[in-house]
Amino acid sequence: MHCGSSTVTRNTNGSTKASRLAAQIFKPQCIGAQINKQKPMKTKLAIAFIIITTWSCQQKPKLMGTTIKIGESITHELEGNPTTGYSWQYKAENPEIVKISEEITSENKDGMVGTPSKFKYKIEGVKAGSTQILFTYQRSWEKDVAPAQTDTLTVNVK
Repeated sequence: MHCGSSTVTRNTNGSTKASRLAAQIFKPQCIGAQINKQKPMKTKLAIAFIIITTWSCQQKPKLMGTTIKIGESITHELEGNPTTGYSWQYKAENPEIVKISEEITSENKDGMVGTPSKFKYKIEGVKAGSTQILFTYQRSWEKDVAPAQTDTLTVNVK
């Protein structure tokens, strides 16, 4: 099999990186991999699935900002599913600038498991200044695992 070129397909947003990587994986002799001759298609599909899943699950933090006055408040809303063990945690860079309270409302009807919930954070300006609040979506018992999602909010209090 020729290793010098690969067929590259473009997806709807024009990205070809994943296609090139997948094309190289499907030519195992080019990278020295040995595939079990009895199950080459299952192995190739598993590798492709891992690449696509890893690539699509990498999420960049959203960065938002707002300005409020002392005594004013805003609500920051995030979606989650606590029945999976995940919940949103928060940490303010300068906690003396804002007061944060949390309310979780579930869309759970009749004890259904797996329904989404809304995590609402009321953020009140307490002292003039600026703070960044980092929200992380993770399981509380998984200490050495990267969060599934992050969200950053910058609050300026005047």
